[in-house]
Amino acid sequence: MNHLSLAMRAVLLTVTLSPLYAWAAGTATITIGGDSNTMSWLNSNTIRFDMPSTDGSYMISRDGKAYMVSTEAAGGMPPVMEIGGMMQGFSEAVNSDEGGKTSPLAMRITAINAIGKKETVAGIDGEVYELTTTDQQGKSQTMQAVLTDDPLAIEMTDAYLALSETMVGAERVAEFKNALSEGKRGLLRMGDDMVVQSIAANPPTADSFELPSKPVNMGDMMRKMMKQSQ
Repeated sequence: MNHLSLAMRAVLLTVTLSPLYAWAAGTATITIGGDSNTMSWLNSNTIRFDMPSTDGSYMISRDGKAYMVSTEAAGGMPPVMEIGGMMQGFSEAVNSDEGGKTSPLAMRITAINAIGKKETVAGIDGEVYELTTTDQQGKSQTMQAVLTDDPLAIEMTDAYLALSETMVGAERVAEFKNALSEGKRGLLRMGDDMVVQSIAANPPTADSFELPSKPVNMGDMMRKMMKQSQ
């Protein structure tokens, strides 16, 4: 599988991050499926998600649009692609590639309950919840999540929510957002696959959010390739 597919898979695994609150610049290190990723944000319109496990590729969300930047683009792939609006279709391909395994994009939170336990993640105190999710086939599963009312954790979660909305749309992300309580809306851990390792209020440099070249629309590129193959 190429680095673009791996990069998108990492995002699909974490799209269940939610909530909205206040905005401040910062940086967070998040382990996803054993791989370490770094997310930086300046505000709700300017977010970067680095995935070292994908040959240095990263995503940028700016002004409501999402881009994939490939540092080692190969096979005629452009170094910068606009991917907003394409992730839902890609999630179906991931499901097929996984032999029917449901992507988090296809899951709905149907129940969320505190179990009376505390847990500290990335130096931040949180409360353990049980989340019940249901996929499009009606199959349910339960996992544990650690949520907190820590303002910095909420800002980090908000940044990822904004990134997710640029890729899959506000309506789909709202299902997760609305399932969470008003207080503890900062996500520190989701099952064993996603764990926040560190969060810091370190403003990233503005130039780290600049696109290195003119972006190519992923949908337009795929349609062109299909037409050429006919």
